[in-house]
Amino acid sequence: MKTKNLLKIIFIIVILIVIVRFGWDFINIKSEKSETENQKNQENILLTEFEEVQIKEEIDNYSIDVKYPEFSNISNTKAITDANSALKNKIEDSIASFKENIVQDAKKELSTKNILDNDYKISLLTNNVVSIQFSNYYYIVGMTHPGSYNEGFNYDFKNNKEIKLIDLFNLDVDYLSVLSTACRENLKKQISSSDYYSEDMTDSGTEPKDYNFSNFVFTKDALTITFFPSQVAPYVAGIQEISIPLVEMADYNNKSELIKLITE
Repeated sequence: MKTKNLLKIIFIIVILIVIVRFGWDFINIKSEKSETENQKNQENILLTEFEEVQIKEEIDNYSIDVKYPEFSNISNTKAITDANSALKNKIEDSIASFKENIVQDAKKELSTKNILDNDYKISLLTNNVVSIQFSNYYYIVGMTHPGSYNEGFNYDFKNNKEIKLIDLFNLDVDYLSVLSTACRENLKKQISSSDYYSEDMTDSGTEPKDYNFSNFVFTKDALTITFFPSQVAPYVAGIQEISIPLVEMADYNNKSELIKLITE
């Protein structure tokens, strides 16, 4: 009898040990999972910040009012420095080009100023990437009407480099042909019913060549190609843009490391 009772006690103790051990392991696993999720959520919190930089100059002959963002608060300080430098150089180059055109223009009508102005929209800003679209406006004395165009600036903070269109696609993809077909078809739907549509112009401006698709921005969901005035339609038709959902290009970009950074 004593032996049976002892065995029962031992059995109960073993069961209790198993329950306690199982419960402890369960708590640890749950705790580790929660910690991992918290860490992931923390990484996804937007830390990147920016301040607007404005350059204003005004004299008798011209007026300049341009602005651009300057980024901060990223652990990769070199990437921030290089990105800000690249963006600043881009803006300063446009100002220098504008002033050069003024100098070369022998005609002076002080009653009408040469004008350079811009605005910008940040399409996407994360801890890994930024995509900005600039809307530029200019007028050089002697022009029949002011000019305007949109221009993109895209930067990979994680790998510290400006983003090229090829980075958005798998290495083995003929991405220019993919974009040529998609943009050509969409442009025909977009402007074919207007008086400004020219099939020859649209086909020429969407040939699978780098410079035809060099102007782009992106969001987490889509790639937007912007065409320069007179590239795919007459100037009076205005700026033409085509947005292509990233999901529609899944077969062409599913191995792209950049797409993973953009969509995560």
